[in-house]
Amino acid sequence: MKKIVLILLIAMVSLFAEDIQWAKSFEDAKKQSGASGKLVMLMLTQDGCAMCEYMKFNVLKNQDVVGVVESRFVPVEIDIHKGKVPDGFKAYGTPTIYFIDANGNKVGRQMVGAAKPEAFIELLQKVKK
Repeated sequence: MKKIVLILLIAMVSLFAEDIQWAKSFEDAKKQSGASGKLVMLMLTQDGCAMCEYMKFNVLKNQDVVGVVESRFVPVEIDIHKGKVPDGFKAYGTPTIYFIDANGNKVGRQMVGAAKPEAFIELLQKVKK
């Protein structure tokens, strides 16, 4: 009975947890960036990448991280083996995260690897337009 209650509790929390709204493509993210004044957050990933999974299912599900990302960025994810990596961008390891303006110009330095939620928020807050 305790297991059932725990499973139901986890399911309810998952239903009400806010998720990041990912752009459908890099071009769509740039359009949204131009319209909103937000920067694009491009995350290059690949299947089987443990750090990518950690970022997607732990860090990017953290409600504080979601709030910062949603307020300042238009996020888009591209699997380096399934999608086309935009010209001028490269995965130095996965995940590699770039910050980009609406014209496709890199802003600041890219991040390679994973970070804990608090450190990722700190990095996000340092990215300037």
